[in-house]
Parts: sequence; structure tokens; C-alpha cells
Amino acid sequence: MFDSRKAAITAGVILGWLVMVNPPGVLLAGVIWLVIKIQRQSQLHNSIKKLGTTIGVAAIATAATFLVFLGIGKVIFPELNWVGAYLDAQGINLSNFASKDPVWLKDISLLVPASILIFVAAVWFKNKKSNAAQLGFSISASSIAFMLVFSPLMGGIALEAPMYQAMLWPPALIALALSIVSTMKQEQWNLTTIVVAAVVIVIIATAGHSTAIIGLHEGWLIAAILTITAAGIAIYSNQKFATIIGFIAVCLLVAGGQLLQNSRGPLGLYYLSPYNWAYNDNPISEKLHTAVNTQEWLLANTKNTDTIVTWVQGDWVGGDRELYVVAGMQLWGENRIGLFPELDEDDLARLNDIKPSVIAMYGQTKEGITTFMQSLPPTLQTSTPTCYDFTWPTATIPVGHACLTQLTWTNA
Repeated sequence: MFDSRKAAITAGVILGWLVMVNPPGVLLAGVIWLVIKIQRQSQLHNSIKKLGTTIGVAAIATAATFLVFLGIGKVIFPELNWVGAYLDAQGINLSNFASKDPVWLKDISLLVPASILIFVAAVWFKNKKSNAAQLGFSISASSIAFMLVFSPLMGGIALEAPMYQAMLWPPALIALALSIVSTMKQEQWNLTTIVVAAVVIVIIATAGHSTAIIGLHEGWLIAAILTITAAGIAIYSNQKFATIIGFIAVCLLVAGGQLLQNSRGPLGLYYLSPYNWAYNDNPISEKLHTAVNTQEWLLANTKNTDTIVTWVQGDWVGGDRELYVVAGMQLWGENRIGLFPELDEDDLARLNDIKPSVIAMYGQTKEGITTFMQSLPPTLQTSTPTCYDFTWPTATIPVGHACLTQLTWTNA
């Protein structure tokens, strides 16, 4: 089945869809798929010609799927240009969005895919004839190898940014599942097996709720202990208890992995919602509703002919980006006028270049907005700000303030 033409077409359709929604994801998926195909060719002693045909079919299916989605997008959004937007994005220097140093090397959550790679390698070494073990090792190793090449090419952003780092989690879980399957035997589950499986699920879910913060060095120790223990019991267990032992190994790696992953704090230049928010109550919904309400207020109090620039109170470089969520819908590009409490010479030069008619200010305090306005040139004759107060679900900023001030430009 995995070597049929239908499988190649299916892979191509998935890759074509990924081109549209996650270009880095299609590179990762493509590399993993190619490694698997080369491995299968070696196992089945297929000719190079057959491998080339399979790759060709997948490539055609990828291109066809991409064009279909592109056409659908053009019908739904006739005024938008996907290709133009992509080319514009390629002009961005991604190194500007990453830290100077490779901070991702201090990312505790990367211990999770690394631990699973060691585990699946040990299982594969023990069961070299198992297709599942071979496949699990190939997926895990190729995904990590890809990212270690891709990340330096992207200026470090690929592992510093949470969305790229999280791309390693699905292949790690797939590899773990395949490796565990290779250690189990086909048998009907008894009551003991069902109870163990249920307990494992509860432990994994409980670990997901964890808000404990584990240091990087402690994380290395925990990852080493869990990986060695899981690999040891999976490889040397009595075949009579293989299924139960497999569940225990999964519990150690996945529950332990969630403890490590949940310990990932703010890293580099990227704002990060804690991973435990996937299980726990969190303020994301309230923040998004507040952002929408605030932007609706802004639209109701400005004209479509206005040129609006944005200022947000908070030290972006220092990591204080709390209120950037409120301004996020009209923040990026040339819209942002400055990063600091007051405008500097470069900011004032840009302000004079753009000549906006309105400045939208998002302040943690009214005093912060007043300080910012005092840095504006007096010749602008700024209007008295119109403000909208909103509640914000954090103890440090219980109430935020969105204010608009009109600017009057003279020809002099």
C-alpha cells in the first residue's frame, strides 16, 4: 500500500495543501517522506527508475493540488494575490526577527524530540528487522536533521519561534507510536491492560496541566532518566507483558515530555503562551474579544481616508508585549511609529515622512499616553485624545487605554 501510486498521489495532495498553509511545514514533510521512500526502496530492492517515478507522481500531485487551492483562493478572494504576497515575504530578512545568539539551544522543550529520537534509535537497534521500528527511527531522525540544517539557514528563527519548534512534535509522536508498536505483540486486551491504559491516559493528562517550571539542567537529568528507563524496559521486558510495558514507556516519555515542554518560558524575541494553556483555563479568548472590541471602536471613530500609525506602551525589546495583542490587527509594517515611551529622532523622521492623520495609542496607564504625546512636535497641534478604556485579564494591567489623537499638518 505504501509503495502504490495512490500513496504517492495522496502524499502529493497533502504536500500541496501544506504549500498553501505552512511552507516550512511542506519542506519538513517532504524531507521525511523522501527519506521514507528511499528506505523502502532499499528494503524492497526497487529500481532507481521506480523511485524516480514515485517521486515524479508525488511532485505532479503536489503541483496540481497547489494550483487547485490557488484557483479556489482566487475565486473566493479575487483581489488578493498569493504569489505577490509570498514574494514580498521573501524580501523580509528573517534574522531581524531572531536573537543575535542561538537562544534555541537553551530551549528545554527541544529535549522532548531529542529524547524520543534516542528511544526510537534504541528500539530500532534491538529490532532491526521490524518495519515499524525502522520507520519510527527514520521519521524521528530525519525531522531533527532537517531542523538542524533549516534553523541556521533561517537565522535561528526556526527553533526560536514557537510555531517552528512545535513542528517537531507531530513527527516525534508518530515515531514514538511506531516504535512502541514494534515492541508489542498482537493480543486481546484483558482487564489489567485496559486499567493500565486508562491510568496512563490520566497521568498524561495530569502532566499536561502542570505549571511547574523545570530548569534546563534539571531537564537534561529528567530527560536522561526517563529515556533510559523507557528504552530499558521496552527492550528488555518479558514478551508476556509487552503491551503493558509499552504503555508504561509511552507514559514515561509523553508525560515527562509534557512536564519539560510546559517549562518552556519566554525565549528570545518571541511572545509565547505557556503550553499548559492547552489544558488549563487561560485568558486568550478574553484578550481576543477585547482586541476585536477595541478595533471596532477605532474603526467607528476614524474615517477610511485616515492614515493611522500605532504606538503601544511596553518594552518590546525587553519582552513586555502584553498590549501588543490589542493593537495586533493594525500593528505591523509601517504602522508602528516607535518602540519606546517617547519618540526618538528616527521615529520623528518617519512620522514626518508618513504624515499620518491619526495616531492610535495603546497605554497601560493614562500617564504613559501623556508622556508619549509630550514627545510629539508642538507644531502638529494634536487634538485632545479620545479614549476607550478596556479591562485586561492580568494583575499588572487590570485596565488598558486605547486613545486616538488627530494630527494637523501644515505646509510650512
